[in-house]
Amino acid sequence: MKLRDGIELRSQETSDALRARLRGSWYFRRSTKETEMRKCIGATVVELVVLLIMLLGAGGWIWNIVKVVHGFADPITGLFVMRCIGVFVAPVGAVLGYF
Repeated sequence: MKLRDGIELRSQETSDALRARLRGSWYFRRSTKETEMRKCIGATVVELVVLLIMLLGAGGWIWNIVKVVHGFADPITGLFVMRCIGVFVAPVGAVLGYF
């Protein structure tokens, strides 16, 4: 059986194999949302928000480490102990770094 563009259909050929052969044919060059999304360059709002949260968290964690180093000469308080724990537990350190 002959298809468009002179491509012949083989009787034992699977649909996936046929699609692979026809991919270059004009008949199958349709603009779908998936192919248009693959062409997009950039980030979505969700990705930007996640990136912003990660950067803010990393900044808070680094500031927590700086405050722990500067707090060695001060008396040991509950906040200092929490900051020391925050060095190893990053989410705690990220929050305490801003306070």
